[in-house]
This record gives sequence, C-alpha cells and structure tokens, in this order.
Amino acid sequence: MDSKFLLKLYKEQAKMIYFYLKKNGCSHEDAEDIVQESYMKYIAYSSGVPSDKALSYIFTVALNEFRKKLKKMEKNM
Repeated sequence: MDSKFLLKLYKEQAKMIYFYLKKNGCSHEDAEDIVQESYMKYIAYSSGVPSDKALSYIFTVALNEFRKKLKKMEKNM
C-alpha cells in the first residue's frame, strides 16, 4: 500500500467523516474512535479495495461501526 496515498486520503477525508458522525449524534470520543478504526480496517484489507474506492470503503466501515455502537447503546438501555 502506498503510505503517501493513505496519508493524503486521511488528511483530506478524516475530518469529513468525523463531522458526519458528529452531525448524526455520535460523541466526540466515539467519532474519533470510529474514524481511526475505519482507517485501520482499510489498511488491513486494502489489498482487496481498489484505490479509487478507498473513500467509499472507509466511509462505509465508519457508518457500520456507528450503527454497531448505536445498537449496543440501545441494548444497554
């Protein structure tokens, strides 16, 4: 994987994903964790993801992680 590509992607898109999560009710800490986890999953599985689909993949992972957190919170209530 090209580390320059990943760094560029992170610098350009991480804030957008973070603010999207915050806008939809995610806490600051959870949004940061989800963004970090999303990029880590992309790094782990990047060989199967075309570079032109990287942002879509990361965004989808972030949304799925957020949904998991919501379900977990609902279950604990």
